[in-house]
Amino acid sequence: MKPIYPVLLVIVTCLAAAGQGTTGYDAQGDALPAGAIARLGSHRFRHDAAITSQAVTRDGKLMATGGGRSVRVWDAQSGRQLHALAMNIGGRAVTPSAVAFSQDGQMLTALASYGTGMLMVWDLRGGQTRQELMLPQREDSTNSLMESPFLAFGPTNQQVVVKNYADKSVQLFDLPNGSLVHSFSDANASITCLAVSPHGRWLAAGTDRKEVILWDLQSGKELKRFPHDYPLVSVSFSPNNEQLATLDQDLAPRIWDIAQAKAVQTLSARTRSNNIAWSTNGQALYIARQPDEILRWDLQSKVEKSIKLKSQSVKGPLLPLVNKDSKEIVLIGSAGRLGVNTAKVNLVDLQQSDLAERFDGYESYNFYPLYIADKKQWSTMSTTGDGVLRYWDQAGRNRHSVTLPLGQAPLKSFAISSRGQMIALSGNDGMIHLIDAAGGKLLRTIAAFPRSCYDTEFTSDGKYVVATDLRFVKRFDCASGALIHSFELQSVDSIRTVISQDGSRVVTLHYDQDLVDQIMIRILDAATGKVMATDNKQALYQQSFFVAPDGRNLMVLANRVRPNKVEVYEAASGKLRFQVALPQSYEFLGNSARISADGRWLASSASGTEADQSVVLLWQLGISRDPIILTGHRGVIASCHFSTDSKQLLTVSQDATMLVWDMQKQMSAAGPSITEKDYLKYWQELGSDDAVRAYTAVQRWARQPASAEWLGNQIRESSTLTDLKQLQDWVQQLSAAKYQDRESATKMLSKHAVVAKKTLQAALEQATSAEAKRRLSQILEKANASNSLSDNPLLLSRALEALELMNDPQGLAQLQTLATRNDALGKEAQEAVLRLQARLK
Repeated sequence: MKPIYPVLLVIVTCLAAAGQGTTGYDAQGDALPAGAIARLGSHRFRHDAAITSQAVTRDGKLMATGGGRSVRVWDAQSGRQLHALAMNIGGRAVTPSAVAFSQDGQMLTALASYGTGMLMVWDLRGGQTRQELMLPQREDSTNSLMESPFLAFGPTNQQVVVKNYADKSVQLFDLPNGSLVHSFSDANASITCLAVSPHGRWLAAGTDRKEVILWDLQSGKELKRFPHDYPLVSVSFSPNNEQLATLDQDLAPRIWDIAQAKAVQTLSARTRSNNIAWSTNGQALYIARQPDEILRWDLQSKVEKSIKLKSQSVKGPLLPLVNKDSKEIVLIGSAGRLGVNTAKVNLVDLQQSDLAERFDGYESYNFYPLYIADKKQWSTMSTTGDGVLRYWDQAGRNRHSVTLPLGQAPLKSFAISSRGQMIALSGNDGMIHLIDAAGGKLLRTIAAFPRSCYDTEFTSDGKYVVATDLRFVKRFDCASGALIHSFELQSVDSIRTVISQDGSRVVTLHYDQDLVDQIMIRILDAATGKVMATDNKQALYQQSFFVAPDGRNLMVLANRVRPNKVEVYEAASGKLRFQVALPQSYEFLGNSARISADGRWLASSASGTEADQSVVLLWQLGISRDPIILTGHRGVIASCHFSTDSKQLLTVSQDATMLVWDMQKQMSAAGPSITEKDYLKYWQELGSDDAVRAYTAVQRWARQPASAEWLGNQIRESSTLTDLKQLQDWVQQLSAAKYQDRESATKMLSKHAVVAKKTLQAALEQATSAEAKRRLSQILEKANASNSLSDNPLLLSRALEALELMNDPQGLAQLQTLATRNDALGKEAQEAVLRLQARLK
């Protein structure tokens, strides 16, 4: 009877697509989730997280991978996923450390990590959990030379062979009741490697006592011993159960006749790894030579063939299988704790020494995505220092790649200018590489720091790049690479330092010197180093934070205690503006949050304990605390990235794929209307001491572009002096006999201090009254030390924010008028104009 897995998969995929409203397919023909317009990379052979264990059925038709929070079963020919199986202990997901198929391929078992002894068994004919066992813990556990756990089915589908991390012995358990059938060990030796014969009757164990022990699994009796010259590192049965391949620390593989317990062949090939495997027909032996070579040793002709790996490396056990074209391929697995642990299943065609490999995504999620505005497409760059900048088309295909001469230093941060014309990449060597975004040409390299560069961003006009190494902040000219300005951060060591995407703000995180259980968040002007807001104290566990593109908001993730929540703080005041909690159906908040460039959306991620329960959460800032939930990733979502025009959201998963979401289809941008009779009310709310209430007002104004002219006029009226004579009268009243008159004049002068600094400074120099000098000095000191633009330091700044967030030509026109002013208000308006022009381009 032929397997029905592919047919079932097609049916299930079609039903899922119909039920979720899928709108399209990716470049490999797999359905996209609702709301997604492209998948960068492939879901084929992609686990939800780092793969820690793998197995293949004897007929080579199925393979299983364990890692992250699940065990997954794949069609070995197409790479389509057939089953996603979760492992949970007490409602908590655990990572599988070993997986194994039964002899007939109908059963699958997995061992949980961390030595818990939890074993799960599934019947693959229905994809249902058949059994969940907590195996008895061994009292004779000790340090073992065998780093990875071992798991295999025994003589029947009712028995499993298990060796956990620290167990000194190997146990055979009966599945129906979890009882111990036999225990296998040598009192004088430690087990270093294991194998179960294809027919499930024998257990071979290599030891540090320079021998291989062969046991009968049914009777528990020792059958034979195979002496070696050195401790064993690998053992493998031939497909016909007649021979045994072994490898000791001499690193020369040997072939043994099991019946005679005699070595019949010693291979001349030396290998530096412990990875050997038989070909599926038993006529050859595969030997891994780390990191990029596999040897095929023909046992009859004794001819050695080398297979070079171009973009892959040997990471663990070799698992041969035959593909649909009768070509033998090898699954390069992960060796548990010893493996490199990537999320991609690696297959090698052993009949091609010059293997042409197609790039359909990274092996892990360690890469940077960048949105190229001029081309309206995404580009990615690996963080490992391979120097390859890849461009993806709108269908999610990798169409173009450029190799940049960046050296070998791993990348630490990336940035793209607001107009999407230039990319900045920085690394552990302290270098900043400036790259033409459209063509991928390296423009120049700046030696910024003698140590790692931790964050890099462009200013809004794209003329400068701002960078930090946690101790200093530097600004460089993009055209020449010259250092323009530099300042040192606070004397306390920073835990983390980030720069806003427009290069205007620097946020540092450091420990409170007085309270060890608290950390401090400090916001500085990136151009001057001036502290813009008082220290904001946070609990020690709140160490994940991000800055909005315009530098106005700071996101803090409280994801280490319950309730999991995302908090948005106003950068200018340090006050809480917006707070949302994780929906109850999810237990874990992600480590990444982003605010869109248009200031409308907050994106974060969450996950639960079940397989594929990883989602993107979208909140409308200041409007709704009920998130829109985007589903479709297999693995935990590592990061979120909005395009510079805020029309797309790209999410990166630990399954090494990216999904592109259409933000324009998520929800109408229109909010509750504001009538003209309410204009004054909402204007006053912009200046509220309640930052949450004020932020709601900002977002309501932002959704009313028709009110831009009224809002612009109100800003101008509130930030313009009456006349010079009135100002002089207030200065004279500072020396008035009545205290009330002096206080009233001080209040009015303070209201206009920022825009009248020069006039007030001249009055101070000419003043003869000691009282007037004292009050004028205090007024100017406060004006110079604060970010005040009116009697309310935040009202006008929030009004400018609302105009920018309108994302409309009407708001832009008002900002352009205000940007002509030669004061703090004009400077802030100029920065807003640059950001908004880039988005409206």
